[in-house]
Amino acid sequence: MVCRRSGARWSVEVRLDEENGGQHRIALARTFPTQVAARGAGEEIVAEWKAGQALVRELVLRELAAAYRALREAHEMVEPAAVPTTSAAWERAIAVWEAQRWIGAAAAKRYREHVRSAFDRAGPVTRHPMPAGGDSDVAV
Repeated sequence: MVCRRSGARWSVEVRLDEENGGQHRIALARTFPTQVAARGAGEEIVAEWKAGQALVRELVLRELAAAYRALREAHEMVEPAAVPTTSAAWERAIAVWEAQRWIGAAAAKRYREHVRSAFDRAGPVTRHPMPAGGDSDVAV
C-alpha cells in the first residue's frame, strides 16, 4: 500500500496479489483528509481482499469510472459522453484521452490493463456512484 499527498489531501493505492501470480494496483477512487484515513481505507480494501469479499473486477471498474469522472470535470468535451460499459468503449476512450494528452502513457497502460482484467472476467458490470462533495479526486 502506498499513500501519497494530493494537494491538501491524501490518496492511496493498494497492490493485490492473486493466487495465480497476477497482481493488480488499485488506486482508491477518492482522496482523504489525512494520511491515517487514507491508510485505513487501503487497509480495509486489503482486508476485504484477503477475506475474499472484494472482487478485482469491481475495484478496477471503480478506478476507471473515477478516472473518467475526473477527466469529465477537467475537460468539457471529454469523450465518450457517459462512462463506458464495454471493453471496446473503454479502449476507444483511453486512446482518445491519450491522444489529447489528458493522460500519459503510464496511465493509459494501467487503464488498459484494468480493462482487460475487468472484462476478461464473466458477469455483468455494476455501476458505482461517486461520493458527493468533491471526494472524487483521482490522479490521471
